[in-house]
Amino acid sequence: MAFTEAERAVIFADVQQGGKDEADLKVAIQLIEVELDKGDPSSIQDAFELALSVHPTVVLLWLKYLHWLDNSLKIPSKAAEVYERAVIVNPMSTEIMQLALIAYERAGESSEKIEELWEVAKNSIVDPDWGRSLFTTYIFLLKRRVVQSESKDFSIVEEAFEDGCTFLSHRFRFWDQMFKYRLMHAYFHYSTTKNYGKARDIVRDILATGGNTQPKVAIEAISYERHFGRDMIRCRHMLYQAVNSVTENAFLLFDYFIQFEREEGTLEELGKALSKVNSQAKRLQQRDEQMRVQRLTASPLKTKKDSPVASRENGSKLHAKRKLQLLSEDNENTEKSVAKRDKDGFVVPTIPSRLAKNSVMTPKKPKIDDVSSEEMDVDSGSSDATVGPASIIVSVHAEVNDINADVDEQATVFVSNLGYNATVEEIASLFDNVKQVWLSGAGKGKQSKGYGSVTFNTAEDASNALKKDRVKLNGRPVFVSKYKKKKEGDVGKSDFRYSVGLEKNKLYVSNVHFDCSEEKLREVFGAFGSVKAVRIVTHKSGRPKGCAYVELDSESSAQKAINSPAIEILGRPVKVALSNPPKKDQLTPAIKGHGMHRRIGSMTNGNDETENKNVDSGEKPKKTKLSNDEFRKFL
Repeated sequence: MAFTEAERAVIFADVQQGGKDEADLKVAIQLIEVELDKGDPSSIQDAFELALSVHPTVVLLWLKYLHWLDNSLKIPSKAAEVYERAVIVNPMSTEIMQLALIAYERAGESSEKIEELWEVAKNSIVDPDWGRSLFTTYIFLLKRRVVQSESKDFSIVEEAFEDGCTFLSHRFRFWDQMFKYRLMHAYFHYSTTKNYGKARDIVRDILATGGNTQPKVAIEAISYERHFGRDMIRCRHMLYQAVNSVTENAFLLFDYFIQFEREEGTLEELGKALSKVNSQAKRLQQRDEQMRVQRLTASPLKTKKDSPVASRENGSKLHAKRKLQLLSEDNENTEKSVAKRDKDGFVVPTIPSRLAKNSVMTPKKPKIDDVSSEEMDVDSGSSDATVGPASIIVSVHAEVNDINADVDEQATVFVSNLGYNATVEEIASLFDNVKQVWLSGAGKGKQSKGYGSVTFNTAEDASNALKKDRVKLNGRPVFVSKYKKKKEGDVGKSDFRYSVGLEKNKLYVSNVHFDCSEEKLREVFGAFGSVKAVRIVTHKSGRPKGCAYVELDSESSAQKAINSPAIEILGRPVKVALSNPPKKDQLTPAIKGHGMHRRIGSMTNGNDETENKNVDSGEKPKKTKLSNDEFRKFL
C-alpha cells in the first residue's frame, strides 16, 4: 500500500500527538507498515522508536521491532542495544529474554553481560514450556562457548542442566511431561561427556516416572544406550520392562524389540522376544475386550437389551448366551399363551394372577456377569484395602440421610466432584489415617453419585484433610469441605461453598489468563498490600474459568488495587472489582418447561394456528371421537 509524502507526514504527526488508547496504537502500527513498505532502514527505525516512545509496554511492538532488527537490518551491535532496552522495559516477557540471549551471543557480548541477562531471564519464567525452552537456549549457548574455546571441560554446561532440572521441578509439578528435557540431558552425557553412569541414571528416572508407558520415549532412551553405551544386556532389560508397561501404541515398541533382537541377539533371544511380544499383545487385546464389555454393562438402566446398537457392538460369547436364553424364554411364553384379540384386532391384555395370601414377592437381583479367573489377575493376599497401620475402609453405598446419624461431624469431611468410577481405595489413598469412606450411590452394581464422606480417627486428621482441597484423582480435582449434618426440614436446601455478599477486602479479578498461577497473582497484588488468600475459580474438570478471588489484608489495600491503572498479567489486562457474589434468593429462577413447550409445538404439524384462533375468539374447540379404525391408522 503506497502513501504519498503528505499522507506519511500526517500519520507521523498523529503518532507524535497520540495517546495510549487502542486507536492510537493502530495509528502507530499503520505508520510502521508505511515505512516497511517504503523500505528505508533509517525511516523504519525512526517509526519503531516513535511508536515505542508512545507505547513502551506493548510487547508485540517490541517483538516486531526485534524481529526486523534480527532478520532485515542484521547489525548485531545495533540489535544488542535495542535488546538491552527491551529487557529493562519487559522484564516478565520470557520470549524477549530468549531472543536477547541469542542476540547477545551473536553480538559477541562478554560472559559477564550474558550472565547478568540470564539472572533476569530466570525470573521471567511463569510457564513450564517457556521455562524449558529458555533453559535449553541458555544451555546450548554455554555449550557453543565451550566448543569455540576448544576446551573439553563441559562442567559449566552440566551445572546448567542440573540447575534447570532443580529450578523447574521445584516451581512446576508437571515440568517435563513429555520427557524432552531429560532425554536431552541424557543424550548430552552419552554423546559429549561420555559419562555413561550419569546418563543411565537419567534414563532410569525417565522410565521409572512413566516414560516406559510411552513407546516413542522408551525407544529413544534405549537407542541412546544401544548406540553409545553399547550395553546390549541393559538394553534388553529395559525393553522387557517397557513391554510389560506399555499400553498405548504398543506395536511401535513391539516392532522395535523384534528388530533389536534380529540385529543384536541370538536365535534363542529372538524366540524369547517373539514369545514375550505375542503374549503381551494377547493380554492387551483381552484387556481391551474386557474393558469394552464392562463399559457396555456398567449401567444397566441406560443399556437397552433390545437396542440394535448394543446387539451390533456385543459379539462376545456372553451376549450370545444371553440372546439364546431370551429366545428360549420367548418360545416358552409363546407356547404357554396365545394372544387374544378383540373384534377390531387389538390385543387384549392378560389379567395378572393373584398372589396367595402368605406369598412374598422377592425382588429380582441384578445380574452380575461371570468373569473367568483366567481373564483377571487376582492377588489373594491384597483383598482388604488398608490405609495406615490401623485404618479400616468401609464402602457404604447409601443416601447421605441414611448415614447422617452415625457420623462424627468433627472427624469427617465431605468429598465431591468424584469420578463416577472412583473406588473407595483410591479416595482413601488421598488422605492419612482414614477410618471409613462412604460413597453415595444406589446400591450394588450401580455407579456412585460422585460424592460422599471420609471419616478419620481424629478431628485433627480431618482438619489436615481440608488442606488437600482440589487434590486431583484420576486427573479430576476433588472438592474437600467440612461435613455438616442435615437437620430436619433442611431437605432440598443447599449452602454456597464460599461466603456471599460484599467483602471490602476481597477482590474479584476477571479476564485472568488460563496459564496464570496463584503465585503469579500473589506477586502482582502483593504490590498493594499483604495477600491473605488467592483462589482461582475452575470448572469441575479443573480447567480455569478465567477469574479469581484475591483477599488482601485491609480495605485500603483493596481500594489501592481498584484505583490503580490497568493491571496486566501474562500480557493480558485484567479487571478488578470488590467481591460481591449474589445471595441465593437473588438468583433468577430458570423458566421451567420451555423445552417441553418447544417439543410439543414441533409435533402439532401446523394445527396450532387454528387452535390459537379458537382460543382468542373465545370458542371452545370441538372434540371429535375417533373410531377404532381411525385410531389404528393414527398409530
